[in-house]
Amino acid sequence: MNSGAHIPDPEQDRIDMQASEWVVLQDDRELTAAEQDDFDRWLAADPRHARAWQDLSRTWSTLPVLNKLSELATDPIDVTPEATRHRWGYVRVPKIALGVAGAVAAMVAFLAVGPSLLPQPEVFQTGVAQTQLLTLDDGSQVTLGPRSRLTVAFADAERRVVLASGEAFFEVTHDRSRPFLVEAGGSTTRVVGTKFDVNYADTSVRVGVLEGRVQVSRADPDPARRPATALLQAGQRAEIRLASAADPLIVRLSAPMPGAWRQGRLVYENSRLSDLVSDVNRYYAPGVIVADKGILDLRVTASFKASEIPAFLASVGTVLPVKATETAGGAYRLEATGR
Repeated sequence: MNSGAHIPDPEQDRIDMQASEWVVLQDDRELTAAEQDDFDRWLAADPRHARAWQDLSRTWSTLPVLNKLSELATDPIDVTPEATRHRWGYVRVPKIALGVAGAVAAMVAFLAVGPSLLPQPEVFQTGVAQTQLLTLDDGSQVTLGPRSRLTVAFADAERRVVLASGEAFFEVTHDRSRPFLVEAGGSTTRVVGTKFDVNYADTSVRVGVLEGRVQVSRADPDPARRPATALLQAGQRAEIRLASAADPLIVRLSAPMPGAWRQGRLVYENSRLSDLVSDVNRYYAPGVIVADKGILDLRVTASFKASEIPAFLASVGTVLPVKATETAGGAYRLEATGR
């Protein structure tokens, strides 16, 4: 008969403690290159490591929020990271106790202020060939590219934005206590303060770093495997293919002039033709039609002004085995040479 009593698991306790150490370290500062390598090896060593790290990361990110909510309760419960370190040994917060405290505090806060007074996400959107400069509440600046949509939802514990489509260049105000997270296409880019570009195209996400360092991660399609992560420095970019689970989750490459599009220039170095087409269709209203899907993975190196898009498309056959045909409406049809 199962009595329902908790059976101690020393091995799981050890894993949880290691995970808590990584969570606290990553919250305090960016990992060094050596620490990032150690962290990647630790995640790869056992599927339980990734699960423990993800669970504790979620718990850790909610602690400051729960502490503020609990101030509205009759008997406030201190769930700050400092208090939980002493009470439960680092971030080993009992799930039942934390869940009850958080649920009661959240309910009291909701009834006290009402749903209409809770912080609402801000949504920004641009049209074809339009850009928009945004200054966020923390002083960070975002240049939103053409045909892009960005949702901003800041909290006490973190600064989170979601790029639903398009491209954005971020100049993030430094704040170690509140990491800045950019979600795009199932990937997450984490920084505390730097300059970088995120481009969410049809089949990929590209992250390029102009200054500082960023950490890019993407969950594996198999939940039993660890998330893929990459630490990028200035001059590097990551390509995250979204179309096929068989593709490498993150490919690290050099980054030529991240954010050059803000000055009206589109720059590509060893980039997929499909990514170039996705970008061009955000600037050029007649659009580009790909008639032969087999050419999408061709790699291209090019640099041209947004105003020169028709001229580039007309001459694309000089750099790729591709034929470009202009239609009556000004759109360009691309197909493999010889069709």
